[in-house]
Amino acid sequence: NVSHEIKEIITTCNHAKSFHNFMLYKNYKFPTTILRLFQVYGPGQDRNRFLPQVIKGCIENRKFPVSKGEQVRDFCHVDDVVRAIFLALTSSKSNGEIFNIGLGKPIKIKDLNFENIILFYLLSIFLFH
Repeated sequence: NVSHEIKEIITTCNHAKSFHNFMLYKNYKFPTTILRLFQVYGPGQDRNRFLPQVIKGCIENRKFPVSKGEQVRDFCHVDDVVRAIFLALTSSKSNGEIFNIGLGKPIKIKDLNFENIILFYLLSIFLFH
């Protein structure tokens, strides 16, 4: 499967980049921090991403292809990502570290509360666009 092979290549490249940055810090004290972002959502999000697509389909009462929803994802609001970036930039304790940026509460896609997500999405459009 070509898609699976591409994902493996991307994963390998990401691991290599992380290792390279870690070695720069370890050997030369080059200030580097790695932030791994998980399913970022919020105002200004690309409308082709997962949550906006689902919300748009629901609002338009349109059928769209879905899986059984067994995939597990961790989500993070864009405001929390910005805070994490500023913390990493301003703290010397973050040098040489890798941080996963998410809620820390992975959830199955089928267990998402789409009513609340749609409400939040509509409010964010009203308040921020």
